[in-house]
Amino acid sequence: MRIRIPEDVKAWVKREAARNVRSQTAQIVVILRNAMMAEEATAQK
Repeated sequence: MRIRIPEDVKAWVKREAARNVRSQTAQIVVILRNAMMAEEATAQK
Protein backbone atom coordinates (compact mmCIF):
# COMPACT_ATOMS: atom_id res chain seq x y z
CA MET A 1 0.00 0.00 0.00
CA ARG A 2 1.29 3.43 -0.86
CA ILE A 3 -0.04 6.41 1.05
CA ARG A 4 0.61 10.06 0.31
CA ILE A 5 1.31 11.90 3.54
CA PRO A 6 1.87 15.66 3.84
CA GLU A 7 5.45 16.65 4.65
CA ASP A 8 4.54 18.14 8.04
CA VAL A 9 2.86 14.89 9.09
CA LYS A 10 5.86 12.87 7.89
CA ALA A 11 8.18 15.06 9.94
CA TRP A 12 5.99 14.65 13.03
CA VAL A 13 5.89 10.84 12.62
CA LYS A 14 9.66 10.80 12.22
CA ARG A 15 10.14 12.82 15.43
CA GLU A 16 7.63 10.72 17.39
CA ALA A 17 9.20 7.48 16.17
CA ALA A 18 12.65 8.64 17.25
CA ARG A 19 11.31 9.80 20.62
CA ASN A 20 9.63 6.41 21.19
CA VAL A 21 12.55 4.36 19.77
CA ARG A 22 10.37 2.85 17.04
CA SER A 23 10.53 2.64 13.30
CA GLN A 24 8.29 5.08 11.48
CA THR A 25 6.11 2.18 10.36
CA ALA A 26 5.74 0.92 13.93
CA GLN A 27 4.87 4.44 15.09
CA ILE A 28 2.15 4.75 12.44
CA VAL A 29 0.71 1.37 13.50
CA VAL A 30 0.61 2.51 17.15
CA ILE A 31 -1.16 5.73 16.15
CA LEU A 32 -3.71 3.86 14.03
CA ARG A 33 -4.37 1.22 16.70
CA ASN A 34 -4.89 3.94 19.33
CA ALA A 35 -7.36 5.65 17.00
CA MET A 36 -9.15 2.34 16.43
CA MET A 37 -9.45 1.70 20.17
CA ALA A 38 -10.72 5.22 20.80
CA GLU A 39 -13.35 4.82 18.09
CA GLU A 40 -14.46 1.45 19.45
CA ALA A 41 -14.72 2.87 22.98
CA THR A 42 -16.84 5.75 21.71
CA ALA A 43 -19.10 3.40 19.73
CA GLN A 44 -19.76 1.25 22.81
CA LYS A 45 -21.17 4.16 24.85
